[in-house]
Amino acid sequence: AFPTLVGDMDSAGSLNAQVLHLIAERIRTKAVFQTHQAKFVTWQFDGEYQGDDCTATLTLGNPDLLGGSVILVAHFLQSITPRLVLGGEMVYPQKWVATLNVGYGGAHASYYHRANEQVMALSPC
Repeated sequence: AFPTLVGDMDSAGSLNAQVLHLIAERIRTKAVFQTHQAKFVTWQFDGEYQGDDCTATLTLGNPDLLGGSVILVAHFLQSITPRLVLGGEMVYPQKWVATLNVGYGGAHASYYHRANEQVMALSPC
């Protein structure tokens, strides 16, 4: 049954918790919280839509409305044929991103790092 709450707390008071909720048959949400003693370490919110031949996911990581920072990740996968799926990923705005994609035809890895406004590096493999 939904919503579902899963978590554990250690003897120092640190908490790892997840809240899962199925809003509709094809729409799932998840919230993840992690604390170290009395301080929030990380929190993340996910929303996922699963269509007949596509999947779309939006993730907000460590949103800080007062500080104006957030990590935003969007994924989209679309079935082209029964054996071919194409997709994309968008990440905003951290200084570095690393990805690894492995499939039937091979593997692709990339690393992007922004040192400052003038210096950026991209290393596809």
